[in-house]
Amino acid sequence: MIYIANVDAWLEEVVRKCNEEGLDPLKSFFAFALFSSLDFDYISFFKEKYEQISSYSSGRNFHILTPIVYHNDIVPDEELRLLRKQFKDSGIPVGNKPCLLFFYLTASENNGYNPTFFAGFHLASFKIFELTLRDIIDVSIEFFLEVFQELYLDDTNLMPPNFAPNIASLIPKFEEKLAAPNIVKHPMTPNVDVVKAIRQKLSRGKVFISHSSDDKAFVRKLMSALANERVDAWLDEREILPGGHIRKVVTEGLKKSSALVVVLSPSSVKSEWVRFELAQFLGIDDGRRIIPILLGAKSDDLPAPFREIQDLNYIDFSNEDNWHKRVMDLRVAIEAITTPIVRSHSA
Repeated sequence: MIYIANVDAWLEEVVRKCNEEGLDPLKSFFAFALFSSLDFDYISFFKEKYEQISSYSSGRNFHILTPIVYHNDIVPDEELRLLRKQFKDSGIPVGNKPCLLFFYLTASENNGYNPTFFAGFHLASFKIFELTLRDIIDVSIEFFLEVFQELYLDDTNLMPPNFAPNIASLIPKFEEKLAAPNIVKHPMTPNVDVVKAIRQKLSRGKVFISHSSDDKAFVRKLMSALANERVDAWLDEREILPGGHIRKVVTEGLKKSSALVVVLSPSSVKSEWVRFELAQFLGIDDGRRIIPILLGAKSDDLPAPFREIQDLNYIDFSNEDNWHKRVMDLRVAIEAITTPIVRSHSA
């Protein structure tokens, strides 16, 4: 995918695209394109070729960000100069020529992501960039197919210790394609604003909790318990602003969510909002990312559309016996899904 936006908007798009396409950010490469308002060819290219580039990398684990073009306007060069200075001060000598920086993500201890920059290239000419971008995408995808998936530790969601040496084998291919030396001498996490934004905006194992407002007390207790397990969540009463378009906000939240937890209670199975949320999520998912929770409802006697999920494994919270164990079971189920965003909404 390609994203023409500022960093925050780009991160939101990464979350949405990864969820829609079933992509894992930990199995992805990210390209960070830097150029100024005077680099007319690059500006025209990213504006005019957006659909073609996005289509070519659609559904693939390769994501491109250019923070310079924003809503068809150009970000002030002062911001670009500040960003370049931050990279320089952190040990990545970004100059005033157009530049491509590459990074990948690792899982951090705070349930988030930590970006590691492993390669960077000053672009000798726009023509080289235009002719080789497709090759760069193809080489990256080929790397994942041949090397990365074999090394990935699915049970821990962490990069294996020998990931860095394998990534080093990719750098000469980038150097050959771009006709430029790598300016990132060793994998590193620079002290730059984009890194801070990634750490703050992206987190793993999050879920949209669909529930009736009659079950708000239970959901608040559950969310507090999940927060203690480093699983974030939000309540609609805190996140949906007065005057906000609730249905639109809910739909966007569902698209960005890695999973849907449905609290099945006597009230929720009658709730039009819960039915709406379930139907919306089923429209973008085949059921693999839905976790039912029983809270007094009978799993074998559910009305439509809940019958579509009655055969899924559920966690029974109908009484508070073994509360901690059930919370742990839910956390494990959420972590098994491991794509970006946790959302909750009541009805």
